[in-house]
Amino acid sequence: MSQTSIWTSGSANSDNEANLAQIANWWRSLAGQQITWKQRPIPDSGKTSEINWETDEQFDEQFIPTSMDLRGITLYYRKNTPSLVSVADEERNLTPFSLEFDSFSQHLYINSGSGRNYQIRVTLPQITYHTITLANPQITSLVRPTGEVVLLLRDPDQKLEIRVDLNLLNRQNLQEKLN
Repeated sequence: MSQTSIWTSGSANSDNEANLAQIANWWRSLAGQQITWKQRPIPDSGKTSEINWETDEQFDEQFIPTSMDLRGITLYYRKNTPSLVSVADEERNLTPFSLEFDSFSQHLYINSGSGRNYQIRVTLPQITYHTITLANPQITSLVRPTGEVVLLLRDPDQKLEIRVDLNLLNRQNLQEKLN
């Protein structure tokens, strides 16, 4: 399962719509949570991987959105800014050219359709882990000659399989915790 979902306007990629749906679900889940919103110019090289997100800059802010939605391909949001009551009620929107969502780090990179010379990163201040609960899963394992273990947990009801690769040290730590 990929940790990155990419949606691009007009793309013929077969995963494009599914990726947009995943991004929309995450976007909507941000309502009521503090988010960090950062905006950076795209370097002359065009490589967004060269953008420095670590330093604070002029347009960076943290706020709690009260409403998040995706209608068509446009992202909508409202800011919860107590000191600016009239501004808080104002719905804002952004129509992207492309979206890249990293589900592991909980970062959404937005490349605006109106001005392709900057990128926005929306993120939760802390990483949120997704919990998967398996009730009495089927368990199987394979021990490699090196001592490494491949542990498989299967839940036929959810049609879910989790593969855990454990090196020798992690295998020993697991055995200690199970004893």
